[in-house]
Amino acid sequence: MKLKLYLKSTCFVLIVVALLLGVRYVFKESSAHLQKVAIVTKGELDYISKPQIVDLIKPFQQDTWWELNVDDVTQAIKQYPGIKEIKVQKQWPDQLIVELTEYQPKAYWNSRNEILLEDKEVIAPKYFSGSMNLPIFYGDKSNIDTIENGYGRLQKVAVDNGFSVRDISFQGNQWQVTLNSDVKVWLGSSRIEQKLLQLLQNYKSIEIPKGQKLATVDMRYHSGFAVGFKAADNDAQKG
Repeated sequence: MKLKLYLKSTCFVLIVVALLLGVRYVFKESSAHLQKVAIVTKGELDYISKPQIVDLIKPFQQDTWWELNVDDVTQAIKQYPGIKEIKVQKQWPDQLIVELTEYQPKAYWNSRNEILLEDKEVIAPKYFSGSMNLPIFYGDKSNIDTIENGYGRLQKVAVDNGFSVRDISFQGNQWQVTLNSDVKVWLGSSRIEQKLLQLLQNYKSIEIPKGQKLATVDMRYHSGFAVGFKAADNDAQKG
């Protein structure tokens, strides 16, 4: 009696194991290799292109959809700088869905090759769309907060007076900005908002020699300011 019960139990276990192995085999053999990659983004991608994401996933296409490890894919894509959030999930029978969110850019940093992000990180993207209209910040990384704060204050003064700040520099405790009129302005180390306001309020009264255009303004004087000119281009002279 015990022998019969033992044989029945053994047969049952073997049948279950065989079924599990069979199901696994069927899934492995019949499950399609990854064929489709759907990339979902919040806004346009600036630091990584969709073709580059597909290229990062290609090494994993040798596995079937069933065997594909989404954590491995996630880590492969995370190597790119500027990615804030990423979610990778499989969709039966042969599709992979990648959801991406990038950090928002605040400014170019010291050149157009590096970008200051909203989380204060400075990155040099392997891919860059180059479509962003951003100011350029010049300075040391230790002064990021100071430069960002100074830009906000000076930009407000400029915009309130019909201008904008195209780039800003803070080096050796000295501030310098370039206006959207292509004029470089030295502001010194103190009262920078008042100095910029003084210039913009008197901007139209500056006498510019014929065939010249305003190039530089030095506001580091106790009273008044010094100006520099350069030859106007052909289009400017015609106007």
